[in-house]
Amino acid sequence: MKIVDLSTQTPAIKEQAAILLVENFDKPTGWPNMESARKEVEQVLCDGFALAMVAEEKLLGWIGGLPEYDGRVWELHPLVVHREHRRQGIGRQLVAAFEVEAARRGALTVTVSTDDDSGWTSLSGVDLYQDLPRQIAEIRDLGYEHPFLFYQKLGFVITGVMPDANGPGLPDIYMSKSTRAISRDHQPAGGSQPAGDLQPTGERQPPEDCQLSPAVEKDILGGLAAFQEEVGRLKGAGGG
Repeated sequence: MKIVDLSTQTPAIKEQAAILLVENFDKPTGWPNMESARKEVEQVLCDGFALAMVAEEKLLGWIGGLPEYDGRVWELHPLVVHREHRRQGIGRQLVAAFEVEAARRGALTVTVSTDDDSGWTSLSGVDLYQDLPRQIAEIRDLGYEHPFLFYQKLGFVITGVMPDANGPGLPDIYMSKSTRAISRDHQPAGGSQPAGDLQPTGERQPPEDCQLSPAVEKDILGGLAAFQEEVGRLKGAGGG
């Protein structure tokens, strides 16, 4: 097994990345079909970076990184591991490699959102507007192994929640980690090769050369047109 730059891989491997999002991302959060999954893979590769764990041309899992706050923060999105290969350390290795790559790109903080869209934690089904700091400090898993436990073990801490993000009583949980610890813990001594046995192949094109597929470009242009139309409507309604 080795971790590689997904952007340099064959179309077949990238297609496997989309398949993983549809078939191996735990519901209800996830991608409903291949069209949306392919767009997600393409968008992550275009806007940020993606690393993949491969073994003999088979994709076992992959992780993406997206820049925020002018690159000072990088969001971990998404992370998916094939169900047949879970609990083998693949997720941990991918997160470690993501952290190093994000730090190399200038991240001061890495962050991840872990939706509680199924009532798996003590933050679900309660009024989070009442004594929120205490509720965060006393968060409990309700026996379903919510992903926040995984990220806690890797050094992430809860830095906030968004109440009702996934419906009434179903919050999104934000977790973050400083890259100061990441650089110290994961950077191999005496070299710049990232942790997790990362082995990029080929030359990655810079982000400004990223070419969107016609489908993704159509979605973006459609959203821009709708936005411009709404601005025009508001200006007309305001008399200016």
